[in-house]
Amino acid sequence: MTVLNLVLGVPWVAAQTMTVSAILQHPDQYDGKVINVVGRIAAYQERVTVGDTYATFRLEDGNSYLTVYFFGKRLGLKNGLRIRVIGTYSAFKQDGQYSFRNQVGAQGVQVLP
Repeated sequence: MTVLNLVLGVPWVAAQTMTVSAILQHPDQYDGKVINVVGRIAAYQERVTVGDTYATFRLEDGNSYLTVYFFGKRLGLKNGLRIRVIGTYSAFKQDGQYSFRNQVGAQGVQVLP
């Protein structure tokens, strides 16, 4: 049973479901593309800065993980949940003085049984 199904205008069928490990084996192949990935939540945090609400967490698959950002809503999730995330994958992103690797800008999150 789906407990939470938040999608912001992106169909779940937009991409084949992948594992975190599969994406990290070929990061250049998925860079800048919409991915549909399944894993478990770790290091979950919700924040509000300058009026923006967002959540960050690691989506884990064994010893591999992607960092996920979801802007605009409080998700109310928790560590250990198995979820599906759909969003745009960035192998590397530079934002001013900060650099980020293996992150997903999520457009949708679905809690799985």
